[in-house]
Amino acid sequence: MPAKAMRSNGQKSVTAANPNPVPNINAVAANASPELAITIHRPAMATWYGPGFYGRTTACGVRMTRTLLGVAHKTLKCGTKVAVLYKGRRIDVPVVDRGPFRHGTKYDLTAATAQALGFDHTDRLGAIRLRTAP
Repeated sequence: MPAKAMRSNGQKSVTAANPNPVPNINAVAANASPELAITIHRPAMATWYGPGFYGRTTACGVRMTRTLLGVAHKTLKCGTKVAVLYKGRRIDVPVVDRGPFRHGTKYDLTAATAQALGFDHTDRLGAIRLRTAP
């Protein structure tokens, strides 16, 4: 594995071999509180939505707004907490809607969630289902 180069300003630069590292899911799992049970989902394609849906009620009964943090998923129960991982960033959000309905995607992020992650197009992300241990 190539070493990271040191810039003149003292910051480490990202290696050319991996400019966009995938979040280390094992590290996130190791740092999870012992009261949580987690299910790690394989990385999958995701999109985002919002404009055109503001003011409407989602399939889970939540009013869609510009500031709503959440994710749409076809099979996870409404309200299920999901840790969404994208390019080293993480945000914990509930399932607030059903979808996505675009072929080949597994998650649909609300506009506020996408903005918080720096997610502005269709891309691959990781997800971890969070729940309290029995």
